[in-house]
Amino acid sequence: MAPTIDAGQVTALATTGPVRSSVLPNVPTAAEAGLPGFEATIWLGIMAPAGTPQPIVDLLNAEIATVVTYDRAGYGKSETGNLPVHGRQSADDLHVLLGKLGVPKPYLLVGHSYGGRIVRLFASAYPGDTAGLILEEASHEDLPEAQLEALTGKDRETLAAMIAPFRATVSDPRTETEYMAVTVEQLRRSGPLPRVPLVVITSASRGSGLPMVFSPESQARLTDVAMAMQKKLVDLVPGGRQILVEGAGHNVHLDQPEAVITSIREMVARLY
Repeated sequence: MAPTIDAGQVTALATTGPVRSSVLPNVPTAAEAGLPGFEATIWLGIMAPAGTPQPIVDLLNAEIATVVTYDRAGYGKSETGNLPVHGRQSADDLHVLLGKLGVPKPYLLVGHSYGGRIVRLFASAYPGDTAGLILEEASHEDLPEAQLEALTGKDRETLAAMIAPFRATVSDPRTETEYMAVTVEQLRRSGPLPRVPLVVITSASRGSGLPMVFSPESQARLTDVAMAMQKKLVDLVPGGRQILVEGAGHNVHLDQPEAVITSIREMVARLY
């Protein structure tokens, strides 16, 4: 249909999704065309009988959903990319990569730690290409300031020194760390996320891995703030859901991989 619309053979009045289609970016949504609140999307699913053996279910999922893992520029087997290396650039790199691979849109994006920031920026920049988000042990951009406000005295000074490299504005940044202040500002200016399914995976012991340089009272405050910031991530999308994982540290996918795998499988089943 898109080619006939582009050729002027068919006039498209509106699309019915919550955001403009990436295939028809010049066609307004129904809401933009004067029907606020109108939204209708198509859902397709494949069902199997109860008790279908798991290997068959896994095979169906593999055929239906393409899984892509990659090393971002400068890591693993990927070459060092061009500057800048802030979060938005990494999000754009991922968008280009998926396009060149021909991966069908929209995408379920899974980001761990700093990767959570990248997929959030991706979703904000390309809402029509985003089907869902899973943030594993990602940090909210307001976390450092909130933790500083929770501490006093020597503990506050210690924390300030620990996080200083991630907050500093560098005149000639070269690394992701040196660009971190830029990435944080990008997140704050990125606007709302698309209304897609969101799952935030959090270690139930989040905060317990802090260096033993703080008093017990400060440790407890830092943990409380960290958990509050996780809730702030959940609230980025109405209906967002948090999963607390016991027996895991920051790398939930290594300590309790089934928790991450199950979350992905459930969302794939929901989306596709």
